[in-house]
Amino acid sequence: MTFSTRSLRRGRKWVFLSLLLIVVTACSSVDNLLKKSLVLDCPDISIPASTANMVSFKDGGGQDLTDVLSEGIVRDIQMECISQVDKKTRTGNMDINVRIALEVNRGPADRSLKATLPYYISIANRERKILYREAFKLNVDFSGNRSRVQVLTEPVTYVLPITEDIDNTYYTVFAGFIVSKEQLEFNRARGKALGR
Repeated sequence: MTFSTRSLRRGRKWVFLSLLLIVVTACSSVDNLLKKSLVLDCPDISIPASTANMVSFKDGGGQDLTDVLSEGIVRDIQMECISQVDKKTRTGNMDINVRIALEVNRGPADRSLKATLPYYISIANRERKILYREAFKLNVDFSGNRSRVQVLTEPVTYVLPITEDIDNTYYTVFAGFIVSKEQLEFNRARGKALGR
């Protein structure tokens, strides 16, 4: 069976027009969805100074620089937010994808070339009451004689309810390390010494 050039051109034209119609329909659907949905900014973020750092010391040692196994630092909280909120009723949900930018430095006392740092993500309301908290562990490998590792964690998704009385400004996303009592005291003392 053979096809003429005219038939091929005509066929291509119909395929192109069909594809164009699909694209226009899809864009129209997205446009209608956006017109009906209220677009909200991401919630505020906060990295508490008391848990922004985590210094681990070797067992039986002091708290000098030579006793440090590792130090973790929370550099940033990154978020992508999609609001699915009806413009008329102002109710719906906001999906937030949260990633934490962390830095871990190897200390002079480390011989294992490894470190494990527990950290958390929590969501609080306007009164700073914790609504949700989740713990994670970051395993770091200093092999290859690396002294510093920078990590952007995998995204974690949370769904925040939105109502007439509760909007994006009602929530704050926190992140920090899960520190021991001694590490917390060390952070606070160092903060005072540095005037923070």
